[in-house]
Amino acid sequence: MPIKASGNYTLSYNAVALAGYIDDASLEAVANAIEVNNLASTATVSIPTDTTVTVQVGGAWDKAVDDALAPDSLSPPTTLRTWSMVLGASGAQVTYGQTGTASVGAFVSNYKAQFTATEAAKWTATMSIAGTVTRS
Repeated sequence: MPIKASGNYTLSYNAVALAGYIDDASLEAVANAIEVNNLASTATVSIPTDTTVTVQVGGAWDKAVDDALAPDSLSPPTTLRTWSMVLGASGAQVTYGQTGTASVGAFVSNYKAQFTATEAAKWTATMSIAGTVTRS
C-alpha cells in the first residue's frame, strides 16, 4: 500500500538531523556493469561490479543546513561522514546507512544554495556514498 513521504522519512548526516529541512529527497543505487565477450562467444555478457550510491536532497534554505553541509563541500573531510536514512511508516521501515571511516561513509559532492529575488531561498545537495551500504 502506498504511503505519503511526509512524516515517513528521516535523514541524518554527521549526527545532524536534516529531515526537517528537506522537501525533496531520493536515494539512487546503480550497479555498474562490465561487458565482456571473447572470440568463442556469440553474445556479450554483463558482469556486475561496484555500486554507485548517491542521496539527493533539497528544500528551503536554512543556516542549520548550510552549517551541516557547506563546510564539507568546500573542503571534503578526510574521515567520511556517518549517515542514515529511514524510509517508511512505523513497523514497515527500511534503514540505509554507514558509520564513517577513512574509506566508508558519505561526503557532500555537490552543494548549491540558490537565492532568487521572487522565490524562497532553496538548497540542494548530492551526498556521494563510498563503500558498502548497510540496509536493514
